[in-house]
Amino acid sequence: MTVRELITKLGFKVDNAKINRFNNTMNNTKQRVSGVKDKFAGILSQIPGLSGISTIFSSATPKIAAMAVAIGAAVVALKKMTETFIKLDEGLKNIRRITLATAKDMQKFQERALEVGESSVFSSEQAAKAMQFLAQAGLTVQQVMKAVAGTLQLAAAGNLDLATAAKISTRVMKSNKLEVEDLARVNDILVETQRTSLATVESLGEAFSTLGNIGKLSGLRLEELSAVFGILADNGMEGSIAGTLFRNGLVRMLSPAKKTTEFMNQMGINLAEFTDETGKFQEEGLVNILAKMNQALAEGRVKAVDFTKFFGQRAGRAILTLATQTQEGEDSLRSYIQSMKDAGGVAEESAKVVFEGLSGAIKQFKSRMEVASNRFMIDSGLAKVIEEFVRFFSDILPPLIITLGRILRPVFLPLIGAFKLLRGIGLALRGILKLASAILNVAFFPIKLVLDAIIWSIETMSILWKDFVKWLKETWVGEVLADIKNFFVDMIDWVINNINLLIDNLNKLPIISKNKISRIDPLREVMNNTKNTMININQRNNITGLNNGNEIVNNIEDQTRAVFQIELQKLFVAAGF
Repeated sequence: MTVRELITKLGFKVDNAKINRFNNTMNNTKQRVSGVKDKFAGILSQIPGLSGISTIFSSATPKIAAMAVAIGAAVVALKKMTETFIKLDEGLKNIRRITLATAKDMQKFQERALEVGESSVFSSEQAAKAMQFLAQAGLTVQQVMKAVAGTLQLAAAGNLDLATAAKISTRVMKSNKLEVEDLARVNDILVETQRTSLATVESLGEAFSTLGNIGKLSGLRLEELSAVFGILADNGMEGSIAGTLFRNGLVRMLSPAKKTTEFMNQMGINLAEFTDETGKFQEEGLVNILAKMNQALAEGRVKAVDFTKFFGQRAGRAILTLATQTQEGEDSLRSYIQSMKDAGGVAEESAKVVFEGLSGAIKQFKSRMEVASNRFMIDSGLAKVIEEFVRFFSDILPPLIITLGRILRPVFLPLIGAFKLLRGIGLALRGILKLASAILNVAFFPIKLVLDAIIWSIETMSILWKDFVKWLKETWVGEVLADIKNFFVDMIDWVINNINLLIDNLNKLPIISKNKISRIDPLREVMNNTKNTMININQRNNITGLNNGNEIVNNIEDQTRAVFQIELQKLFVAAGF
């Protein structure tokens, strides 16, 4: 029968996909390991003189692997055992810190903690913490040893850890002025209340802690108080809330104030009949008072709202709830109290359930394995060996490290200086770059302003010039200027025409017939030719700033004057001047 068949037969669900993935992973790992082994053996076989080693290596590989696995498992086990023992050791040290116990007493605490781990589902570490709380409550070494058994039962029955169980039982014991011998009774009452109501051992601990010693000072017994908290839990008031509400109700109920007497008289209650000469409740005195209150409610002498007015909104609800639970029956307050009185041994019986079934067996197995681990560490002396080993290295390593640091100081100091220098250079370069950036920004800012101003000026002047020329053309000033311009042009044309006539006559002379003088072109023709040339240049080169037609005209006139001067100079040269 295979493992898979066995698992299926036992009724467990088999996830074939996960099993197949696991098998594939294991096969791949096996192949990779085998491949590494073959490659290493092949390398050794190629080296002269080492060919025999490859054979030895191949045959020894399984043994080496098994040894490595064994060493790894031993290291893991040792680590786990050490961690488990450290937890127990810490718990025992806390006990010694509180009790200042002698070495002999600490040996007893250690042995008791191990016994608890062997005989229960709780670990030795938890037992040590429980004994710590018991010792904090003022119990002697012998009392702690005895109280641990009852604490185990309370923890198991209440589904608590040992430390919490010890804290609850000792607080209840202290607040009710009980002795260590009463711890078993305390545990039985707490477990019985949990068993017969909606309260838990933990919530009962909170309720008793909040109530404090008010219950004991009022003359109430532990059974009565626990029954009260059980009924309040059944009605939605548990834990610290139940303790607070019941405490406030008790204080108002036993108050000697006139208002209290009037309210009690209204219900036909004389507190002196239910309390002793010290003002404490007689046995079942509280139950009888609550029964009287319930009777007054039934007869209509008081109403539910009267309880909230006298006791307060929340405490009145708690007292009213208790009063209505005094009627005879299984759920009555009297029945609860009686069940608490008959609860002897219930904690032990309830705790046995924890050991039952598979879960109980597994918990006990785990606890016993931890005890076995701790006993191995103690009996073999391994714990002491590890302790001395750690102390040895704690004495040797720190001075060694300090000495090594001093030796390496001359090596690292130059590096520190070098890194500081590099850091300084980096900071300096960073500062220089920032300064250069600032200088460039300052230097180019005026240039940028000037360029922007020039561009803006040109654009503005161009717009203004166009507007000015347009204005000139549309007014008489433009006409006068045009007439003046035409007059000068006509006059120059007349002069040029006469000069050309003179040139024609001179060219007829025999002296200069071979080198004839060129005629001067009329001014208007020169102006038109120059204007066309400038326009072509502007269109070809896309010269900015010359797009205005009036600027072009001005350039034409300047060019015409230059041409005219050149032509006159030619004329005078030809004439021999």
